[in-house]
Amino acid sequence: MPDTRESPVREMVKELKEFGIDVYGHDPLLRKEEIERFRVKALNELDVKMDCVIVAVAHDEFGRML
Repeated sequence: MPDTRESPVREMVKELKEFGIDVYGHDPLLRKEEIERFRVKALNELDVKMDCVIVAVAHDEFGRML
């Protein structure tokens, strides 16, 4: 299981939510429950239209999308 204890994503989510932004999360290495511990809505796939995408982790899957 990946270690998320010191993830900078927690602070990013907190700040985005302070601006009233709906935050979603996707991580191919985490289960839905682990993603939702970041207080975001978990997405199974990245096939949803978004206004902005922040890639916070350098997973190979994300690199292939560019």
